[in-house]
Amino acid sequence: MKVNVTETTTKTLYLGAVDNRVDFFLDGNHVSGPWGVGQQHININFVLSPGEHTIQIIYNSQGGADYLSIYSDLAGN
Repeated sequence: MKVNVTETTTKTLYLGAVDNRVDFFLDGNHVSGPWGVGQQHININFVLSPGEHTIQIIYNSQGGADYLSIYSDLAGN
């Protein structure tokens, strides 16, 4: 996803739960993870300087009853 900010700010994604593996990237740089099976309730902070940024959430699902829950609002507060 693309995020455009006008002033330096920190945005937090709240990782509710993950099955298999998930990694988080900001502008191509690894920020957090890998988080794997059974890990829950993790905050992932993105420090954003003014300008446009790309946030990537890379989820590796290997089949089965998998789930990924992320809670946040990056567009607002």
